[in-house]
Parts: sequence; structure tokens; C-alpha cells
Amino acid sequence: IQITGVTGYIGFQTLVLALIRSHYVRAVVRSESNICDLKRKSMIITESVEQGRLEFAVVPDFLEKDAIFNALDSISVIIHLASPLA
Repeated sequence: IQITGVTGYIGFQTLVLALIRSHYVRAVVRSESNICDLKRKSMIITESVEQGRLEFAVVPDFLEKDAIFNALDSISVIIHLASPLA
């Protein structure tokens, strides 16, 4: 599963729920600092990274043409919760 918008409230809750349900997740973030922030917010995120059930794709501007396509390798489900208004 790929989830965008994981730094927002709904995206974060969706990420945590997916991990609790033992899904393998690729979370799209805009910067490396977002990854550190997410790891501090929830132990399940840190544990899931260590267990190989969570990986991050850094996409600074997902509105840029073809920016998100590099992060789609091996993805069969996308939950798109990112917004350019955030």
C-alpha cells in the first residue's frame, strides 16, 4: 500500500491503522525531516521501519510532472490523502 499525506491527521491515522493491520506500506513524505517527525509520533512507525513493513519515499513536490511515478514501483494500492493546500 502506498499512502500519501501521512503527515496530516487523517493520513497519519490511516498509516497507523494500516500498520496495526500488518500491511506493508510505502509512505510518501515531502522531506527527510517528516520521517523523523513521524518516528517520534508513534512507536509503531519506528518498529515497522525496523521490521521492513514500512518504507518512505521522499517526494518534495508531488504536483511536479511525473514526481510521484518513481515511488510507485511494486505498488498495487494507493491511498491518496495529500493536499497541495497543506
